[in-house]
Amino acid sequence: MHALSSRVEASCREAAGVHRARTHALRCARWGDPVPATPSNAPARRVGIDYTPAATHGPGVGRYARELVRALVRLEDGPELALLEVGREARPLADRLGLEGARRTPRLVRRQLPRRVFDACGALGLGADRAAGGVDLFHDLRRAPFVVKRAARTWALSELPSRGSASESEARRHAQAMDAFVAFSSAGADELAQRLDVDPACVHVTPVGAEHFARELRAADLFGPAYALVLGRVDAVRRPLEVLAAVERLHRGGRDLGVVFAGRAGDAAGELRAALGRTVLGARARWIDAPSEDELPGLVARASVLVHLATEEWTPVTPLEAFAAGVPVVASPLPAFVEALGAEAVWLEGELADALDGALTLRTDAAAMRRRLDLATAFTWEACARATVEVWEGVLARR
Repeated sequence: MHALSSRVEASCREAAGVHRARTHALRCARWGDPVPATPSNAPARRVGIDYTPAATHGPGVGRYARELVRALVRLEDGPELALLEVGREARPLADRLGLEGARRTPRLVRRQLPRRVFDACGALGLGADRAAGGVDLFHDLRRAPFVVKRAARTWALSELPSRGSASESEARRHAQAMDAFVAFSSAGADELAQRLDVDPACVHVTPVGAEHFARELRAADLFGPAYALVLGRVDAVRRPLEVLAAVERLHRGGRDLGVVFAGRAGDAAGELRAALGRTVLGARARWIDAPSEDELPGLVARASVLVHLATEEWTPVTPLEAFAAGVPVVASPLPAFVEALGAEAVWLEGELADALDGALTLRTDAAAMRRRLDLATAFTWEACARATVEVWEGVLARR
């Protein structure tokens, strides 16, 4: 255990150093030395943002769109925004956009057309920049970006299609039209540059925020029976059956612990459903297959531990959501996670049940909880917004 701790601390120090050096080098290489300590007071001009996911999708890119814009409209020196929604999807999150109290009221442009029709219009000259009312820069944030005719372009990506796929080739083609890219970890930036075959100096790392769940917590959310929480789609890469087996092992050993899976059905859904039907945990093991945004903050805050296993992720937002509520995390030691969480997470490098047992001990350790909370406090959507504006200003200055 001591050797593992030493390795983790060493890798954390190395990752932090790489992150700082890379961020400084990328900015200097792209914008010229020296790098200003704070963003310029001159706001970017008119910026269009693909805002469709903000109102139609809960987690992932939807949360990024909502929280980025929520922070941007509160910046004293923020840009003028045009928020473009395209499609006929229902807008279940329209009342959660958080645009009240904006210093600058954004322009919301809705085009209730099928995406394929909108893209066809773009090919004929009506690009997303013109549809948004005429903007100087357009910020895409989905794997299938809009057609943009005249404006500068930036693209935020937290994942890419599978290696060697036709979708990856398509993403590489789209990338050639971009002026700059946004990633959310140094590891993600490296992967993005390599797989899309773009200049690494065009790829910029911005932080993610972690305060969104804590902002909505109520006192009632903090109490309940002990359980391990798994967030995200039920896919084999998240190893849901292993998580269930580990919790069962601890339960048989006397631990008062259940397990909650919260996420849409994925490729391991059938296996998990069958395993839940025969588990010794009974009702203490459950799967919420359509979690609402309203219940997620409470689910995280009441959890005894968050289990977040993956083989490839470029953003640490999910484990940071747990840290922001003081909840310990057992996670795969992926570079993006180690870079953000440092030695405060329990890294899975042995038996999952043992890692869970160690994390449960940390749940009641006041000093460890304070460190988790302090770490999460450094990750804010305001910092994300300011870093993003800095990228936009650099792109527009060159135009």
